[in-house]
Amino acid sequence: MLRTCWGSIAPQVGYAKRHCRAPAPEGNSVGDWGNHMGVTKTLEECKRECDRVTKCLSFVHSAAGGKCHLKDKCVTEGSQCQSGSSWNFQTYYKTNCGGGKATPYEHIG
Repeated sequence: MLRTCWGSIAPQVGYAKRHCRAPAPEGNSVGDWGNHMGVTKTLEECKRECDRVTKCLSFVHSAAGGKCHLKDKCVTEGSQCQSGSSWNFQTYYKTNCGGGKATPYEHIG
């Protein structure tokens, strides 16, 4: 943890992109956005929302629909997958929640 004259700053959280969408159940919803709700999110915005929501341990994102679904489950890099649907959803997880380490090309910061 870093310290400044203003107080403590939480350490930067890293995320990894799973090789495919995590199988159901993906966890409980702790936040949802997208075209269908009139509010879209980029991947970076979705990541920031997950950082902001304490219970968020992973999220699924669709660039096609600007969809962002925050989840309370720490997923792992397993071999099972589910379809990304026509929205081409991708699963991202916090690397410090026990989901494992990302290889450099999977790490999104």
